[in-house]
Amino acid sequence: MSEHNRHGLPRSIPEPRKRLVRQRCGFGCVVCGSAVIQYHHFSPAFSEAKDHDPEGITLLCGTHHQEVGNWLSDQDVIKHNAAPYCQSKDAHRLVRVQAPLYVIAGTAIFFGTGDLITVGSEPALKIVVEEGRLLLNATFFDDAGRPTIKIVDNELSICRDTWDAQFVGKQAIVRESAGRISLRFSVIAPNCIYFEHLDFAFGTSRVVFRPDRFELWNRNGLAVGNSNFVLCSGGGIFIDESGPKLRNLRFLTYSSDRFVELAKTGQVQLLLSELGMH
Repeated sequence: MSEHNRHGLPRSIPEPRKRLVRQRCGFGCVVCGSAVIQYHHFSPAFSEAKDHDPEGITLLCGTHHQEVGNWLSDQDVIKHNAAPYCQSKDAHRLVRVQAPLYVIAGTAIFFGTGDLITVGSEPALKIVVEEGRLLLNATFFDDAGRPTIKIVDNELSICRDTWDAQFVGKQAIVRESAGRISLRFSVIAPNCIYFEHLDFAFGTSRVVFRPDRFELWNRNGLAVGNSNFVLCSGGGIFIDESGPKLRNLRFLTYSSDRFVELAKTGQVQLLLSELGMH
C-alpha cells in the first residue's frame, strides 16, 4: 500500500486535524460507537483527496472500515457521519472517565494517567484523557520484540495478522492467538480502569498481571512474583536491557478474593477505602 496518493498526499493525518475529527464524531465509530477507531476519507476518497480536510474524514472501527464499498456503501458512510452514533445515542461503547483516575493492573494500583509501561525511553502503555474521554496508547510485541499491535489515541493499527483486538461495551480484549489473551481491560467506574489480564513481552523481559498476582520476568527467569498488593504513586513499570522494574511502590496486606470481588463489581470507592487510600 502506497504511503501517498496520486496527488502526493501522505496517508498520515496531522494530529490537530485528527482531533477535530474525533471531536465532531464523538470519539467513536460513527456507525457503532466503538472507541477504538480508524480514520476514513469519504469526501473525497483518499485516492482523490488533495488535503486532509477534517470535514471529509470520519471515524470507523476496524470492522466497519473493512466493510466500506461492500456491506457499507459510500452513502451509508455519509449518513452515519452526519449523525454519529456517539452524538445521537447513549455512547455505551465509549469510555468516559473522571479525575482522579486509578488504574488497577492485577494486584497493582497506579495513580493517575500517564506512562504505565515504558520500554527504554518510549511509552509502551499510556493512558491520557481528552475532554473526559479515555485515550489508550499501547504497543504490543511478540516474543522476538517486533511490534504486533499499536493503539495511538484509540486508533488501532494491526502490524501482524496473528493478533486480534475486540472491543465490546467498556471491555477490550487483545489476543495473540486463539488461545492466548495478552490484554483484557475494562472501565469499571468513571475513575477506574481495570487491567484484569496483561501479558506484555519485550525481548527477554515479560510483565504479567493476573487478578491475584503480578510477575516480572527478565533473562534469568522470574525476577518478581508477588500476590501482595502494590500501590504505585507514579512512574509505573520501566523496562531496559536489564529487565523490568517497578517505581514508587508501597506494599499492602489485603485479601485477594476481596480485592477481585470489589474490582470486578466496580466498587472502587469501597476498595480504595479498605486499602487506606481515602
